[in-house]
Amino acid sequence: MKTNTIKRAFAAMAVSAVALSAAAMNASAENAVDYTPTGKAAGFKGASLELTQKTITLDEAKNAQQIVFSVKGAGTKYDSTGIHIKFDEGLELAMTKNSFNKDVIAAPMDQYGASEAKEDGNGLFLTFANTAPLEVAADGSDLWTFSVKVKNPEAGKKYPIQIVYQNGDLFDLKGDANTEALRDYAFSNVTQGYIAIEGTTTTTSTTTSTTTSTTTSTTTSTSTSTSTSTSTSTARQSSAAATNKTTSTTKKVSTTAPKANSPKTGVPGAGLAVAGLAVAVGTAFVLRKKED
Repeated sequence: MKTNTIKRAFAAMAVSAVALSAAAMNASAENAVDYTPTGKAAGFKGASLELTQKTITLDEAKNAQQIVFSVKGAGTKYDSTGIHIKFDEGLELAMTKNSFNKDVIAAPMDQYGASEAKEDGNGLFLTFANTAPLEVAADGSDLWTFSVKVKNPEAGKKYPIQIVYQNGDLFDLKGDANTEALRDYAFSNVTQGYIAIEGTTTTTSTTTSTTTSTTTSTTTSTSTSTSTSTSTSTARQSSAAATNKTTSTTKKVSTTAPKANSPKTGVPGAGLAVAGLAVAVGTAFVLRKKED
């Protein structure tokens, strides 16, 4: 029972991961400019259209940049195209070399039965038709290449290169029942291109200063006390000294004097007790003598 629960949990996680992956792929694609999806591609898997996205330095912007128009969607078959591509006003078309090393405005990347590249305002109209279907390679297939140059390069600026749909444009497989779904999928899944120039580099300098302050305080105290007691038989002296480092010294002396008519002793009043004891002893001694 526990094993089945774990299996169901992992299965749910796998389905979620696939859903998230599909959502991420769809989020990166967009419709061609001015294209409204027909809905024919619902549940259909075709090929997407892509243009080069390139970031260059301000120095590299002095040279013409090559752009590739390609398709992605392994195994998808097609045989005819008619695609409009428009450039940002800051870009201009430059000549490129074809497979025969001739200067052309755009060069086909395959041997098509018939192909043509036309300059159309600030852009291109690229068409080809083939007698047999072509198939998209596993890593995608390049259809055309062309070059553009930045007119007045500016650091940090981005120059879009976009697939723009016009009525009658194609990405078809003639005679196939799914040709309209193939076209709808292609123009609904477009990765637009651009040339971006890196921004200027800013250097930041930071200065750190540290101040250290040290204060030392010393306190010394000294205290001394002395107590002295004297009797007739013994003189006792006691002194206690407690020394803490200080700047002053105090001495205290206390003396207890014996009371009048009392022998000098270390305990006050002890003289009377001793005298009484002496009389008692003397009397006892006299009485004993008389008895003898």
